[in-house]
Amino acid sequence: MVQITIQNNPMKALKFLLLLSFLLLNISCSVKDNTKNMIPELIVGTGTDKGNEVQLIEFNFDNKWNSAKGNMSCCWGRRGGSQNHSNVIAPKKLKISWFDFEPERIFRAEISLSDDLFKYTQDLPSYYWVHQQEIETDISPNLAVSVGSSGEVVVWISNAATSRNKTGRVMYEVGRGQAICLPSINEGVPDNCQGLADEPKIKRPF
Repeated sequence: MVQITIQNNPMKALKFLLLLSFLLLNISCSVKDNTKNMIPELIVGTGTDKGNEVQLIEFNFDNKWNSAKGNMSCCWGRRGGSQNHSNVIAPKKLKISWFDFEPERIFRAEISLSDDLFKYTQDLPSYYWVHQQEIETDISPNLAVSVGSSGEVVVWISNAATSRNKTGRVMYEVGRGQAICLPSINEGVPDNCQGLADEPKIKRPF
């Protein structure tokens, strides 16, 4: 323990006490800020249009933490290729890039995420297992990111990875945007980004 003695000077003692109070207040606020919007467990996964094969290149939140990357060939609105993250602050921004195998395209996007993302993770309802005839009450928030064949990006918070064998799944949209298309870097491959806007949109359930 460090002992500080201020002798025969009330003004110095007062200034010291004010400074000490200010420092303690700042430390207290810093601790509160570090725990604000903290999610104990967040399961992050990705999907794409059925039959569309892509490879995630970048999957970064708030320039601070990454989630699992890899290949996927389905499914819109489902949380595939998932990774669990513990004690993360509700993210505000997503940076994502991916390679679309057919036709060869590279997409890159930066998506702002809703301020309500944290609130949605706190109020997720239970759902019902149809085959097992059981109610699931141990709910971990799922963050599902889907990327479309035309460069769309949509982000949801959900109470379940999919709706398969379940009723009562909810999905809250917390982000949406359009990626920039970059031509393939392979020599001899034409600029497949041309005409992207004119391609027919794939019909999706949501």
